[in-house]
Amino acid sequence: MSNLWYNYSYWDYYTFFFYIFVMFFTGVLAFIGQNSRRLIGLNRSVQQHEGNNINKVFFIGIAFLLVFISGFRVTNGKVGIDTANYEEIFKSVQSGELKVFSLKNIITLNQVEPGYLLLNKIIGFFTNNAQFLFVTCSTITIVFILIAALQKKDNISIPQILMIYCSSFFIQSFNLVRLYLAVSIIIYAYSYIEKRKIFKYTTLVLLAASFHFTALIVWPVYFFWNKNNFKFKNIIYFLIIAVFIYKFNDIFNIYFSNTKYSYYDNTLNENSHGIGLYLIKSPLLLIAFILRKPLAKVDKANDLYINILIFDFLLTPLSYSFNIFGRISSYFSIIEIFLIPSFAQISRKKNYTQIFNFLIYLCILVKYIYYIQAYWNVDAIMPYQNILFNSLFD
Repeated sequence: MSNLWYNYSYWDYYTFFFYIFVMFFTGVLAFIGQNSRRLIGLNRSVQQHEGNNINKVFFIGIAFLLVFISGFRVTNGKVGIDTANYEEIFKSVQSGELKVFSLKNIITLNQVEPGYLLLNKIIGFFTNNAQFLFVTCSTITIVFILIAALQKKDNISIPQILMIYCSSFFIQSFNLVRLYLAVSIIIYAYSYIEKRKIFKYTTLVLLAASFHFTALIVWPVYFFWNKNNFKFKNIIYFLIIAVFIYKFNDIFNIYFSNTKYSYYDNTLNENSHGIGLYLIKSPLLLIAFILRKPLAKVDKANDLYINILIFDFLLTPLSYSFNIFGRISSYFSIIEIFLIPSFAQISRKKNYTQIFNFLIYLCILVKYIYYIQAYWNVDAIMPYQNILFNSLFD
C-alpha cells in the first residue's frame, strides 16, 4: 500500500498529561478491581459470590475506557500515522480491489494478511465507516491484554501490569494497529507455553499471524523454556539464533526480496537510536538474569520471560539493518508488563517491597517519558483527538 499520510503532529503538553492521567486512572481502577474484596470488607461467604462480580465490573470499565480512547481517536493519519493506510485497505476490501483469500498472494507474501482482510470484510457487511474497524481492532487487542493480565492476579500487581502497558505499548498501538493486535494474541498465547500445550499455542500463533505474518517468529519460543531450569539445550537454541542473525541478509535476499517485505531490505531503522537499543534493553535483562531464581519463585513463567528477553536481545542487531525487526521486538518486549511487577514480590519484607514498588512506578514514568520524547512525532500521537469531541484540547 502506498503511504497516504501527512504528519499533523506537534508537541502538546495537554496530550502529554492526558496520557499520564489515562495510565494513572487505569491503575486506580485495576487496584480497586484486584483488591475490591479487601477494600469493601466483604465477609468470606459473600466474597465467593459477589467479589468476582465486583472485580469484573472494574476491569470491564478499564476495557471501555481504553477502547474509547483508542477506537474513537481521530484517524486519517492524525492520531496514528499509519491509520490512513488502514482506511485505504478498508475501502479496497469493500470495493473488491483486495481479495480476502488469494492463495498466490498469501504464499508470495504480497498481500495484507488474510485474517485482517477478513475482519475488514466482516465489518464492511455492517458499515462503510472505517472508524468501526479501529473500534473493533482496539476491542480485540484490549480484551486479550486484560485476559492475559487477569491470569496473573494471584502472583503480581495488575495495576502495575496495565500501567506498564499504557506507558508505551497502548499508545503505540494507535499507529501499529495490526501489529499490536497480533502482539496481544501472542502475550495470551505465552500462557500455553507455561502449560506445555503446543497445539493451543500453535493455533494462537497462527491466529496472530493471520493479522501480521511476523508473529510466526515467536513459534520457536515454545522450545526455549523448561519448567525446572535453564538447560544446556537453550544455549544450543541461542547459538542457532546467532547463526541466523549472521546469515540473515542472505536469507532475506533468497526468501523475501520479491515480497512486500522487500521495502525493509537494507533500510536503516531510523528509530533505533544507535547503541541506545542495547542501553535500553540491557538493564532489565541483566537484573532479571541475576535475580532469575527468586523471580521464578514469584512466578515460574518468569524463567520463560527471561529467555524471551534473551531472544529479543540476540535479535537486536537486525534492528539496525532491517526496520521490520524494530517492530518484531514488540512480541518479546511486551513481556515486560509481567516481568517488571514481579520484582516487587521477590522479598516478603515490607520495606524492600515498598522500595521495589517505588522503583517500578519510577520505571513506568521513565518508560513513558522516553517513549513520548522519542516517538511522539514518528507515530503521530500528538495532539490526541477523539471523534466524539473533535479535539479534547482545543
